[in-house]
Amino acid sequence: VRGAVVAALRGEGVGKWEASSVAIAPPGFEIPLWVMTDGNGTFDLAPYDPTGELRNLMLVAATFDRHAVARRGVNLADRSRGIVNEITSQQTLILKGAGGLSKFAVNLFKTHFKTVVGYGYDRRGIASVAMRALSTAKFREDRSLLCEWETLTTLYAPYDTRGLKLFNKEGLPLLGNAPTSEEYQGSGLSLEDCFEHPVTVSVGAHDLTTLNEYRLTMLQENRIPQDALQIYHTEAKGLIEDARGKSSLDALRGAEAAAAGIERRVYGPLIEVLNDLVTAVVLLLLLAIPFAFALERLLVGTPHIYRQIGWFALFFLVTFGILFLVNPAFKIAATPVIIFLAFAIILLSSLVIFIMVRKLQTEVKKMQGMASTVHSADVSRLSTMMAAVNMGISTMRRRPLRTFLTAVTVVLLTFTILTFASFGSSWGIRKTYEGPFISSNATPRILVRHQLWSPVGVGVFDTLRGQFAGTATVVPRYWVSSTATEAKQTVRDRPEEFVACDAAMSRAVPLAAAIGLDYRDIDPAVRRQYQLHELFHGDIELLKTDGVFLTRAVADELQLTSADVGKKKVIVCGKTLTFAGLLGDQFASIAMLEGSSIRPVDYQASGGGTSDSIAQQEADAQMPDVESAQFVRYAMDRVVILSPEAAYELGGRIRSITLYPEPGKESSIAQIADQAAAITALPTYVGTEGGVYRLIFKSLAKASGWRDLLIPVILGGLIIFATMLGSVSDREREIYTFSSLGLAPAHVAGLFFAEASVYAVVGGMGGYLLGQVVARAMAWLNTIYPQMSMPPMNYSSTNAIVTILIVMGTVLVSTIYPALKASRSANPGIQRSWQIPRPEGNLYDLVFPFTVSSYDITGVVSFLREHFENFSDASLGVFATTECHVCRQKDNDMLGFSASVALAPFDLGVTQRFALLSQASEIPGIDEVRILIHRESGAVGDWKRSNRVFINDLRKQLLIWRSLPHEVMDRYRQKTLEQWDALPHEQVTPESMGGQA
Repeated sequence: VRGAVVAALRGEGVGKWEASSVAIAPPGFEIPLWVMTDGNGTFDLAPYDPTGELRNLMLVAATFDRHAVARRGVNLADRSRGIVNEITSQQTLILKGAGGLSKFAVNLFKTHFKTVVGYGYDRRGIASVAMRALSTAKFREDRSLLCEWETLTTLYAPYDTRGLKLFNKEGLPLLGNAPTSEEYQGSGLSLEDCFEHPVTVSVGAHDLTTLNEYRLTMLQENRIPQDALQIYHTEAKGLIEDARGKSSLDALRGAEAAAAGIERRVYGPLIEVLNDLVTAVVLLLLLAIPFAFALERLLVGTPHIYRQIGWFALFFLVTFGILFLVNPAFKIAATPVIIFLAFAIILLSSLVIFIMVRKLQTEVKKMQGMASTVHSADVSRLSTMMAAVNMGISTMRRRPLRTFLTAVTVVLLTFTILTFASFGSSWGIRKTYEGPFISSNATPRILVRHQLWSPVGVGVFDTLRGQFAGTATVVPRYWVSSTATEAKQTVRDRPEEFVACDAAMSRAVPLAAAIGLDYRDIDPAVRRQYQLHELFHGDIELLKTDGVFLTRAVADELQLTSADVGKKKVIVCGKTLTFAGLLGDQFASIAMLEGSSIRPVDYQASGGGTSDSIAQQEADAQMPDVESAQFVRYAMDRVVILSPEAAYELGGRIRSITLYPEPGKESSIAQIADQAAAITALPTYVGTEGGVYRLIFKSLAKASGWRDLLIPVILGGLIIFATMLGSVSDREREIYTFSSLGLAPAHVAGLFFAEASVYAVVGGMGGYLLGQVVARAMAWLNTIYPQMSMPPMNYSSTNAIVTILIVMGTVLVSTIYPALKASRSANPGIQRSWQIPRPEGNLYDLVFPFTVSSYDITGVVSFLREHFENFSDASLGVFATTECHVCRQKDNDMLGFSASVALAPFDLGVTQRFALLSQASEIPGIDEVRILIHRESGAVGDWKRSNRVFINDLRKQLLIWRSLPHEVMDRYRQKTLEQWDALPHEQVTPESMGGQA
């Protein structure tokens, strides 16, 4: 574009536009760089270092209406007003890529714009959202530009736009709304007149109050009262009403800004409540999947897969329909279908991940080959769990009456928890004790500051000053020192320059920082902070104007004495001030109300002098409730005391605000502190004779009615306990069968926990549905009979999760003893697991707790031989094999397997001969497994310990054999039969192994 003005700015920092406020340009070099485009629309930028001050270059280009066609409704004579006609879009604002300026195009678009100035807030670096007036759609980044600097906001919108809306949860809301479902989102502000400036504090307070009013009313109508938030909302509405009767403009704007500040504390939790309702429904829909599966298995139990799917879908749809009708989340959500879409996305994503993982496992097994993968001890936990659940459900189906009564018990237990208890979050002021208050040093007061000593916005000070006018004296405290962001820049680019010199500029002294101390803090007539006042030696009245107090070290270097007070001048960073006196030596040890030092924070030293550590401090500063950290402070001998006005002119920023109750208002200090904490959302310290307390507005855990649950939970647990204990007696035959098949006692206990989990899911979800149906029915009856009192129902996700966890916990805890009893029935002995008998000398001769049919032993030996051959050259693992083979026993022609084995850890030198023999048992057709192990080398103790692991691995392989598909089993059997005639006949006995008969 021809004739455009281009500015090159820094685009680095918390916000793009705030970044340029950091003064880091070298001497003789000004930022921004200005240039105009030529007739071809190109421009030449002055040389700059792309790795230095302009490392993140931001280019802003604009044309003005004197070069453009007249706007609609504007006379041609008025075209030279200098109003922006075209400007850079948000999308091409920051220079990206390594191509340089020669390959970078700055795109302009024709625009309307609006500039608004906020009041009474600190948005803390949070960017505002600009939206179209007729919808809540954001402006396109290639056709809009939003510029924000502290409380100043300018939006450049597309030329065809007639209105806009702005919103910032910690800043300025401009919506133009009303508390109705059609108008709560607002109609926006007009863009027709760029010189129209709304009174943002009044409009913002009204719009935010209206928005919260609509949402609180909507929740109340859906039986979701938010009492804590309603209290703050009512307080804010009262402040707006009171503001109309204020006589001074400062008090009027302060009350409106205070109301907006309190409404900001309400807005965030309200959004959390609304989002939490959706989260709760999604969680319930996810729980409805196992609930529908359990109902199909319990009530129908069809063996046909398509019918199973059909009945499962039917039960799930019925559950979804009940939730849709009774849960208020579907009514509150602007688009209820989004809830089901969220559920579907989570479900399908999980399904895709599961399928992909299974596919990956299958491909890996194909690459490894069957010889190694078939011996893996990794059993599908999902398949095992589903098998256990199906076995539990089959047992429940065989005893329908007991199952029905137990399920009803769990359902009623869930309903009781939902009705008589509530678990969730509330919001309010959290108060913690910080320490004693030393009343001999100062009067009771309130201190407001950032937890990490970051700057407090001037708007916050203006709000408190206006709101508490006539109630408390509000005093700011300035620091002229680097913030964490500036300290990071100082570390990376160049040191910071901060000096003081005499009037003739013949002597200069480097300074570390300056404190802007208000005269009202140390006014001797009021005596607010006695100890602090006594450390000023000189004329403290000069702090009302241009006075500066120096430490003795600085004064000595500038050759100033007490005789020069009020006479000589001192130049601090280019500003001429009057020498007011000296600071006492004890000033460095003065503590503030909460115990921290009065000296400014040295962020560079606190962060270890690295930009990364300072960046972490900067990130922590954005969190409102980070506990105050321990910082390194500047040495007091390089700190000076100025007036707040002088500190502000030197670039100082407010770091703390102190509130002193007015005479006669001392009894209201607690109420003042609570309101200040709610308005600012900053740590607020109140010091009275009772001590120093820290106040912070935040979420508070809330649990009500839990004492009323003790008896129902205990009774429900006992009923489930009796049911599961009776199930142990009824299933003794099954337990013995499971044990004979090789299931460990822990596996048998797991079957009972699987059955209990079915009760937990059916009862938990069923009770939740019952509770919501009853609540909806009672709400309907309440409209017919208003005299009826209806207990409130908590629909939050926290309450849903806690309720389900309590129910599941009760069911599973009640199952612990029956499961232990079942595991003992599987192994009636004292020992909980099979123990290896003691060896006789160097020989183990034992009958393995594992039986196999005469037909299966032909496959078992080939299966084990393959497993042992996989470890023939292993340096890792349980053992290493040097030789192994299948054989036939000479005395009975039964199969056997022998090998030479070295046991891990291999550096112990433990080697042995191993043999597995098949021998007839008392049951015809069933063979026992006999194990012979002879030690050949290694210490006896090491041999015994290593064999525990070795034999456990052998047991796992035999269990894996039973889980193999039939076609795989047949393949191993065929291997043995094909080699039958070639198998060697061996006499494998204890004597042949080297032991004794």
